[in-house]
Amino acid sequence: MTSRVQIIWTQAQDGFSLVELSIVLLLLSFLLLLSIPRFGAVLVGQRLNSTGHLITGMVRYLYDQSTAKKRIYRLNYHLQDGEIWVTFPNDEGEFIEDQSSTFTRRRRLPAGIQFEDVVTPVEKVKEGQAYIQFFPSGLVDRSIVHLRADDGAQLSVLIHPLSGRVTIEPGYRELEVVQKR
Repeated sequence: MTSRVQIIWTQAQDGFSLVELSIVLLLLSFLLLLSIPRFGAVLVGQRLNSTGHLITGMVRYLYDQSTAKKRIYRLNYHLQDGEIWVTFPNDEGEFIEDQSSTFTRRRRLPAGIQFEDVVTPVEKVKEGQAYIQFFPSGLVDRSIVHLRADDGAQLSVLIHPLSGRVTIEPGYRELEVVQKR
């Protein structure tokens, strides 16, 4: 005796038709088309955040090096070229580039990321070069590095003077606002 379930199965189709497969592929490609622009924005945001973390790592490294080696260090920024590098004074007092580590060598910012400005205790630098100084006593120049992505997103890297601690905040933060905290 044959069961009813077996009869229905033998009469049903064994697969999908070409039309059904084409409709599913069309719907999937439409969804992919809608998600690609959002995915590109995520990548730009990720590059902006990773640049902020690179600066954070360099600040922490220089803070530790300056106190351990009892030497002044500078974290230098070239705003137009998008470069960042480390210098220290030689025996004659001239600041030379630190080539001792791959971490301290000259680096370029990722594509699509620029310096907007660097705010130091003395001035706000919008073009040319700027630096943040690390002292052997453990003090650091209070400063803010503002980064901007091609899509207009901004990031503020706040460097605290006593601890060398770094805070990354989205958007453009002014020095006066940070000092009130």
